Amino acid sequence: MSACVADLLLVYMHGLYCRCFFRWLMTSSRLQLKIQLDFFSSF
Repeated sequence: MSACVADLLLVYMHGLYCRCFFRWLMTSSRLQLKIQLDFFSSF
């Protein structure tokens, strides 16, 4: 019983971590793109 709950908790935490990581990846890449665009447009 407790092992099943632990597995569910582990899967839930893993999904939460992946979602947060994916969101961070998207926002950071968008920021880098914006910085590159600003950098190139300054020339």
